Amino acid sequence: MNIDKVIKERRSIRHFKKKDVSWEKINEIVESIIYAPCAGEIQNWRPIVLRNKGQLNDICFNQSAVINCNFLVVVCSDNSDLKAHYKDRWDIFAIQNTSAAVQNMLLKAASMKIGSCWIGVYDEEKIRISLEIPDEIDIHSIIAFGYPDEKPDMPLRASLGNIINYDRFGNKKKDVFPLKK
Repeated sequence: MNIDKVIKERRSIRHFKKKDVSWEKINEIVESIIYAPCAGEIQNWRPIVLRNKGQLNDICFNQSAVINCNFLVVVCSDNSDLKAHYKDRWDIFAIQNTSAAVQNMLLKAASMKIGSCWIGVYDEEKIRISLEIPDEIDIHSIIAFGYPDEKPDMPLRASLGNIINYDRFGNKKKDVFPLKK
């Protein structure tokens, strides 16, 4: 599958088939993390992979994607090296690094016909306790994965001409990208 097709066709999937994703495919998806760009080559991501046995359902407020998925990846960040290297901006770089890693997993899964959903609402303290995550490790995101049991339509997207700026904020260069209505 070509990258343009994967980017344009990937959707957040909240309903999954009752079909196991093999450990081989799970490892391929998670391995894509290590190829993500990262500030100062500091690979702060620390994923936790777990088969969905219901242990995160109530912690994630019983969201359908969490309940129905085959496996989850909790993306954590070990910030110690970032703090040492980037005194003032380590926190931004930590989030940027793990976000790039998550995007790699989302695209890799989509290229394998495996659906995913980036979970944004969860009880961080309960997850920390449940998964025995040390206090010095941050939890950045949870991703639900499985074989899709739905095919959502393309959500409304902005036109590039309506969001892009040239040389400075507010400079739209209408002759390059005519505004669409």
